Amino acid sequence: MIERDQRLYFALLIPASLLLLFFIVVPIGESIFLSFHRLIIGLPQLQNPFVGLDNYRELLLDPVARHSF
Repeated sequence: MIERDQRLYFALLIPASLLLLFFIVVPIGESIFLSFHRLIIGLPQLQNPFVGLDNYRELLLDPVARHSF
């Protein structure tokens, strides 16, 4: 009985975990990755060079962004 319950547990847990992975974890990881690159949305054929923390520095130094908080 316990083994059957464990199989049901994993049969329900695995699809839910995969959905969580693909719809939450992957987009968050991709957003973090892209935040370290210079991204031009309208021109995807251009290379997106790595800029490190420059995007965050620009955000913190921008008076409009500071005023929005």
